[in-house]
Amino acid sequence: MRAFAAHLRWFLGEHDRPDSALRRPRALAATEALFADYFDALDGFDASPKAREASVDAARVREAVAFMRVHSDEPLTVAAIGAALGVGVRALQLAFQTQRGCAPRTVLTEIRLGRARERLSEPDAATSVSDVALMCGFAHFGRFAAAYRARFGEAPSDTLRRTRGG
Repeated sequence: MRAFAAHLRWFLGEHDRPDSALRRPRALAATEALFADYFDALDGFDASPKAREASVDAARVREAVAFMRVHSDEPLTVAAIGAALGVGVRALQLAFQTQRGCAPRTVLTEIRLGRARERLSEPDAATSVSDVALMCGFAHFGRFAAAYRARFGEAPSDTLRRTRGG
């Protein structure tokens, strides 16, 4: 709930700014997908015992991860991933928690961070950190930079600067 509240505060503050990243279609789509996942998680928060018993095997979780890798540049929701595999949202969330110890959204974020690092490590002249963040599904640049630093031990701008030889 804290993460949802923080994202909502950011969205409301960002929404009316004329220079907002949310003016870019990819950023808005990424934000919509994130909020859809929050609402799906809240909807299944008090899942019935029957829903808790529903199982998704390890092969389906691997399929979900493979699907995320292929479609990581798209504004994915957990519902879309589940629909592509024929699995319910709550069952998929429970399977990831059981088999990987985290939510599907966490795995998607890791995949996207890896993709961002690849793009920052092989830049062209026009590559910018904000464009890479948006291409990889991150609309909130501050959260992207913090997650990138936590994962790779340096700021995304440092990776870009280093790979450009500067």
